[in-house]
Amino acid sequence: MTAPRPATRRRLIGPLAIGALLGTMLVAGCGLPGETPPKYLEPAVTANPTPDRAQQPPSPKDAATAPELVSRFLEASVGGNQAEGDEARNTTQNRMREFLTPDARKTWQPGEELEVVRATYEPQKAKDPTDPKNAGRWIVPVTMESIGILTPTGILRHAQPLTREWDAEVATVNGQLLIANPQDGLLLISSTGLDYWYKQQPVYFWESRNDNPKLVPDLRYMSTLLSRAQRVQEVLDWLRKGPSDQVAPVASALSADIDSKDVPSAGRDAVTINLGIKAVGKDEEVRRAARQIRWSLDGHPQVTLTIEGRDAGFTADGYENDNAAAGLAADSDPERFSIANMSARPVDGAGTPNLFAPGGDNTSVVSAAINRAKNRAALVRKVDKKEVLYVSTPDATTANPPKYVTTVPEVSGASLSRPVWIDRPTPMFLVSDGTSLWAVTPPTADQAQAKAEKVLGPAGAKPDSSLSLGITSLAVAPEGRRIAFVSGAAVSVAPLLFDSGKISLGVFQEVRTTLGGARSVGWITETTLAVGGVRSGLPIDQAYSLVSITVDGTAEKPLPGRSPFATAPYVIDNMSVRTADPLGPQGGVLIMFESNGIAYTVDNEGIRAVTLGPQPSASPSAQAGAPPVAKAPFYAD
Repeated sequence: MTAPRPATRRRLIGPLAIGALLGTMLVAGCGLPGETPPKYLEPAVTANPTPDRAQQPPSPKDAATAPELVSRFLEASVGGNQAEGDEARNTTQNRMREFLTPDARKTWQPGEELEVVRATYEPQKAKDPTDPKNAGRWIVPVTMESIGILTPTGILRHAQPLTREWDAEVATVNGQLLIANPQDGLLLISSTGLDYWYKQQPVYFWESRNDNPKLVPDLRYMSTLLSRAQRVQEVLDWLRKGPSDQVAPVASALSADIDSKDVPSAGRDAVTINLGIKAVGKDEEVRRAARQIRWSLDGHPQVTLTIEGRDAGFTADGYENDNAAAGLAADSDPERFSIANMSARPVDGAGTPNLFAPGGDNTSVVSAAINRAKNRAALVRKVDKKEVLYVSTPDATTANPPKYVTTVPEVSGASLSRPVWIDRPTPMFLVSDGTSLWAVTPPTADQAQAKAEKVLGPAGAKPDSSLSLGITSLAVAPEGRRIAFVSGAAVSVAPLLFDSGKISLGVFQEVRTTLGGARSVGWITETTLAVGGVRSGLPIDQAYSLVSITVDGTAEKPLPGRSPFATAPYVIDNMSVRTADPLGPQGGVLIMFESNGIAYTVDNEGIRAVTLGPQPSASPSAQAGAPPVAKAPFYAD
């Protein structure tokens, strides 16, 4: 059992703690005609705001039991991820020594890196200090599973799986419970401590190799022990040191010339940062930096950059336009689509009938996709026992039935993935044939045929890696520079590289879930995925087949939160996710999926089948009888 925590504290959910989650998450409502507005999903990201003032760190004085003391000790290392010799690091180690007996304080040698571990305690197995064999000490068994290393720049760098056993000895010294045997060579923080004492906070970097760059988010962890001004300075340091390995191939660091000369002035709604002389004459760069910093600060306060104390009007106005994800989910009840009677169509019988009007090539369809402008579509059709890709022509929105053309013959196979559209840097979509990933540019008025090219890489993939099994499901992040995909029942995230018209994948990082096997993936937020598939290996009354998980694989929660085990009977395929607006309300996400040939939506009350409305362009005779079954549901990409 895990040591008890106050009810107000947040929990980081992982493979050894899934049974304890039962959060308050709400998932996508189906938005059927006449129903209440959609209910939204909260991702596996902590929602508590960072406090305005630094919190008081853990102390041994309030520990009433030996297990509670050990639990607090594994949280007292907050701040230990700072660089060697940094004041915060030294303060952290001195704080941790307060948990130790006088003899242990003299000899303890902590490690150089802060390692995050998933710790479980078994208080019922703690050995009684009255037993003479225990020399008046409690013995608290602790199992610690390594998650990764928290770097000085707030990046959680994954480590090789490792499990340690520690029989923590707790003695009473002058009426105070203290630890007698801390582990030398290690500096550890529990996942519970990471969740409570650090806030998940994306920082943003300008994308590279694009004439019209947007910002790319990079997940970091910010200590809540820092004051508001210190948090601003920390973000500046992170931006200047550059993005993580996952983002570095597609984005670049903040210029070294954008350096604060003084301690930032940080209020609740406004931040002022005074830059040094190197920023003089670099007006456009300074303006871009102001908007980048505003996105990277918790709550996005107004940012003003002065130079040598002079205010030249460098503010972060217009920062909303620099994030491609901003405004994506402005429509609280977006149009939904599905496949019915092997034709693509709107779910609710309204909206965009032309691209998916009955007849023509809109037959024998097994999956489809439409871009957000709703002027381009792609169909995967079953033709002569294989699946073939069709793409709409430039005049498809006005023709009835719409006009589609086939792509190059190579884009076909026994089973194609559902296509996924990308708006930037040029309109195109990605699709997998089970062996190769293809980038397809639709036909234009000047180019009658679609253009299809294989997506290369990643260069670092091993022949025996899961990627060699082929991509079966994929989803592109809102900014279009990262891709999540399922290959060999495993989920991975990789940078999506554009170079001289060629597209390739960077080195991918696997995101380990507790599912029995992944089959479908989508982006809930800029830094959180939805993963569906085969249920976890727990008993069916505790199992689940749909989770949200951060892109670094640290925080995971089954969905929906009120009924986390409701998905156990379903094998989830063909999932489509409407990503949350980073400036919108918490939890502005919608999800649909297919299981056993039936489309479903999920809301806070459970799971319901999608019900189709009338097809507006179909004849009355064609609509007679029972309504068709909705399959392979999807939102506009």
